[in-house]
Amino acid sequence: MQNIHWKKRSTFKEATHEQIHSLEETLNIKFPLDYKEYIKEFNGCSPVDKRVVVIAGFRESINNLLSIGDPERPIDLYKTFNNVKDRLVDNIIPFATDAGGNLFCFDYRNSETSQTVVFWDHEEAFENPEAAVTYVCDNFSELINSLREYEEEE
Repeated sequence: MQNIHWKKRSTFKEATHEQIHSLEETLNIKFPLDYKEYIKEFNGCSPVDKRVVVIAGFRESINNLLSIGDPERPIDLYKTFNNVKDRLVDNIIPFATDAGGNLFCFDYRNSETSQTVVFWDHEEAFENPEAAVTYVCDNFSELINSLREYEEEE
């Protein structure tokens, strides 16, 4: 995966294997291996240098990865999931936010073992939950490798 600089907050805590496994059991899913390895080191972090991805011709940015095992933080994955699950399509699990309250998610609808990455628009979800989900790429590594600096996309 490409090298991205991540900002670790002063309250940063690594995600442990046990915390990840516990959340997988709670959500009844298995996170992709590349994501599990990445989140251990960059749990709840924000990208500093490369954050923009192009989705269907539009630029979206990753604001931060949702954290695992830190329910006191507002960007906790399980807390975020619970806050929006009434508007999420079944088998869509968030893992990152943009600056406007939208989410990057894993899509488990077609496969339990090969999750694609989708973008979830929180405003569209009020009107049409299915239309709120847009395909981004085939996997987490591809998403990280597609992140660019904002200026590169102008």
